[in-house]
Amino acid sequence: MTKHLVSIFFVAAAIPLFAQDPHKLTANVPFNFTAGTTVFQAGDYEITKNSTGMITVRSADRRQVAMLMTMPVIASSVSATGRLVFLRSGERYFLSELWEPGTTDGSAVPPSRAERELRSRNGIPAKARVSVALR
Repeated sequence: MTKHLVSIFFVAAAIPLFAQDPHKLTANVPFNFTAGTTVFQAGDYEITKNSTGMITVRSADRRQVAMLMTMPVIASSVSATGRLVFLRSGERYFLSELWEPGTTDGSAVPPSRAERELRSRNGIPAKARVSVALR
């Protein structure tokens, strides 16, 4: 009896791991940008989102990685292609949103410490929204 309870426990404990199957997307970002505390160079990136809202941004060469908690956002219409949205302040770009292809589901990245400090030093700058298509 105890052996069966232990087996049931391990199977039940593994179920949430399967529920967190990540969505993998790729993008070519043509400019340097900041995601969280990591500054990335222009290039190819893999973006992974799991069911808890955590996104991982990883460079194609796997040398740089950032893991970010996000907040869910909903678009008014479905986008055929997904996109990353960056906010530009001066010459700096900050990852702001991830929109998944074929859905109205998006993920908003809270402003990083560097972005908040830039705002407090320079006032709230005019921001340009820049989108990069996901593949």
